[in-house]
Amino acid sequence: MSRTSLLPFRSVEGARLAGWAVLAVGTATLGVVALGGVRTTLHEEKATTASAWTASYNQNVCLRDAIEENIPRNATVFVDDGEAYDRQRLTELATGWSVPEASAGLARYRISLVSGAACEGQSLQVVALR
Repeated sequence: MSRTSLLPFRSVEGARLAGWAVLAVGTATLGVVALGGVRTTLHEEKATTASAWTASYNQNVCLRDAIEENIPRNATVFVDDGEAYDRQRLTELATGWSVPEASAGLARYRISLVSGAACEGQSLQVVALR
């Protein structure tokens, strides 16, 4: 075997040792990732986690129904919520029924979330802009 084919290793044994080292590190990494996946799955199957996901889903369905009840189809809306998560969520829930706009000046309605009992602790606030 030519010396250049083993670079950067000086011997066949060195190349084999490096191969085994790579295999060992890869196997250990795969094991850690698999264990993390099992832990995540077990956590998601807990009753408290399932209950939280169900409550979140029900809240989103309630908010979507409130959008459909209070805003005419294809009306332009401006999502005016201070929290980025709620702003994103309302934009997604409104899309398809109404047309979210980036500016209040282009919208016919302004929507935001407020504290209330209507949708599991939150209610939709709708303000007609024009």
